[in-house]
Amino acid sequence: MDLIVIVTTALISALASGLVGVLLSTAYYRRHERRRQRYETLRHLMANRFDVMGDGFSQGLNESMVTYADSPRTMAVLRKFLRNRTNQGLSTLLRTMASEAGLPTKNLDDEMLQTAFNLRQP
Repeated sequence: MDLIVIVTTALISALASGLVGVLLSTAYYRRHERRRQRYETLRHLMANRFDVMGDGFSQGLNESMVTYADSPRTMAVLRKFLRNRTNQGLSTLLRTMASEAGLPTKNLDDEMLQTAFNLRQP
């Protein structure tokens, strides 16, 4: 009788341990994937921020509606930017998206966000 209890306990413990491991791993993966998608969307917008009429920027804005849909703060800033497209609005949007993606934003000032980095000679 004691052997059956020991084997049953060991089997239940192993199954519970495996289940907990799978649940934790799944939760971590989902969180990581959401942050990665937000980071990629932000990277796409930052790369195309000086061609706001171009396809790359439009794609990034359209994508941001999906990747940031669960962030009321970002969606509110996005709606405001879409109604009134200004440099300040874009800076606020990019800073908010960076914050939601888990990136530090204290070094992202308006000058940096509104200055083009293009070193080519005309």
